[in-house]
Amino acid sequence: MFLRKTRAATTTAADAEIETEITPETAVDDTVATPDFEMDEEPTVFLRKKDLVDRAVERSGLKKRDVKPAIEAALAVLGESIEAGEGLNLPPFGKVKVVKRKELDRGSVLIARIRRSEQAEKTDHDMPLAEAAE
Repeated sequence: MFLRKTRAATTTAADAEIETEITPETAVDDTVATPDFEMDEEPTVFLRKKDLVDRAVERSGLKKRDVKPAIEAALAVLGESIEAGEGLNLPPFGKVKVVKRKELDRGSVLIARIRRSEQAEKTDHDMPLAEAAE
């Protein structure tokens, strides 16, 4: 149950705030429904560029000297796209859309929404990313 403070409808100068129960009849559009999923405040583990390169080397079977420049170039392009206000559609990663941006002295804070399909969530993680060049 949600409780909301409202002002009592009185004509006295000492109007008092009272708590009222929100029912379907008294609910207004500004009430916020609780999502049916839980969101962590902050991830406990971060994937760093070095780890990304190492995992891509392991999956692709390519040499690190070949994988690292490609990943660095891809990350640069992704950063430039986000900075330009473009959304990203990168299966199986998902669709990324920046929904809020705040400029600070040392950079920008971006709030993004990532939408993943059921197929992307069920992707086999042991499957190689690409065939190794012969």
